[in-house]
Amino acid sequence: MKEIKSMLNVFNINSSETWQIEGNLRKDGKITKGLYFKIKQSSLGQFAKEIGFNDRFKNERLILIGGAKDSYPSMGL
Repeated sequence: MKEIKSMLNVFNINSSETWQIEGNLRKDGKITKGLYFKIKQSSLGQFAKEIGFNDRFKNERLILIGGAKDSYPSMGL
């Protein structure tokens, strides 16, 4: 998780603290853990510009919640 957040920092994308949630009990008896963090609202435009999503629907939603519209010139959005 630290590596992912460090990579985001290279692009000047700020994120929240990381938190852990309860996971699931797998068939083999191991318990999984969920680790989460959020991209900060102030960094959504930068995230849209530098990284974005491969999924057109997700990119459109990103634009609606604060991403820069000119972030996807090749996609025609």
